[in-house]
Amino acid sequence: MRIAVLTRQIGNYHHARFAALTASAADFAVISLANEGTFEGFVSTSNTDYEVHRLYDNKASYAAAVREGRAEADVSNTLDTVKPDVVALPGWACAESFAGLRWAYRNNAAVVMMSDSQATDAARNTWREAIKARIIRYCDAGFVAGDAHREYLSTLGMNEDRITRGYDVIDNAHFACGALAARNNAAALRTSNNLPEGPYFLASSRFIVKKNLPALIEAYSRVAASQSDCPDLCILGDGEQRELLEALISKLGIANKVHLLGYRAYDDLPAIYGLAEAFIHPALHEQWGLVISEAGASGLPLAVSRSAGAAQLVEDGANGVLFDPAEPDEIENAIATLADLSAQQRRQWGKRSAAIMDDWGPERFVRGLHKASRLAIDHAASPGRRKSILAPDKLLIRYLSRKIIMDVT
Repeated sequence: MRIAVLTRQIGNYHHARFAALTASAADFAVISLANEGTFEGFVSTSNTDYEVHRLYDNKASYAAAVREGRAEADVSNTLDTVKPDVVALPGWACAESFAGLRWAYRNNAAVVMMSDSQATDAARNTWREAIKARIIRYCDAGFVAGDAHREYLSTLGMNEDRITRGYDVIDNAHFACGALAARNNAAALRTSNNLPEGPYFLASSRFIVKKNLPALIEAYSRVAASQSDCPDLCILGDGEQRELLEALISKLGIANKVHLLGYRAYDDLPAIYGLAEAFIHPALHEQWGLVISEAGASGLPLAVSRSAGAAQLVEDGANGVLFDPAEPDEIENAIATLADLSAQQRRQWGKRSAAIMDDWGPERFVRGLHKASRLAIDHAASPGRRKSILAPDKLLIRYLSRKIIMDVT
């Protein structure tokens, strides 16, 4: 069984998954389209021991190829070279997915739809959901992040028996080992990473509206005002809201307590997680939240928005606390709960986070993709499977294969 995995780029977490596939002796190839991330350091620079076909140098050349109709031909020609039995598509909002789908039906290959969308990610539009359902009808199996994502894919028409989980995983060892090493060399690493000398809570995200960072900062300011020994708040990331956040921090008079760290290199992240007291993620909407996985693997207590797909990694009261991100009081109470934990309780919660993450590493991705691929091959050979794409759907898929879709929910 040979698998072709399509992806926009190979991020560090993609590389961990593909390296695990290699270790499992899987026969696969990766087709990477844009090869540029949303920020410097996003794309993996690690050497690959697996087969990779990189089609374009950056997002601009990728976008041009999509709009000009060249991307479908380039993906198709690459699949002709790879000759897979299974094509794994990276969601329903990617031009390469539609190119891969058309190739699969022309060449009698099975189709796996990979997805980390859940029903609560956005307000659902009837006609958009109908389009997704028309695409899903041509997919043989699904490979999703977690429980909520499985439920959503099933509402679009995929039989739950043909949906596996484990799509969104990280390199647990990278974070667990790095965090432990940091704790054994804390003073030097605090200095080299420009971290506070004292304890701090950590958040990490792009500075965009849905991440809800102003609400986090305001809630934190209230806790810090009532608890003089409250740890500082460090926030990794950057983005369009940076000036707004800086102004808010200044207005609240907490510039000495809240630190915007910017983006940091992948190899520096385990130390920053490892030296934190706890992790907070207040997003209004979050398909999964890989930063939650990173914090859990690093052995941190977690305060997480119920809207995040990765909320299923939190056992309320055992390794963290869940809250409604639209309720300022709930965010404040979650932060206060973390601040009230004793050092021993934080260690206990952190150990539980790490234990939960033991089952959410790259090996889970390997098991999930293998199982989805086998299910897809079986379904593709069944009498009930469509043997061709209907003419109206061919037109729809051809149209979508030339679109850059920004909303991927």
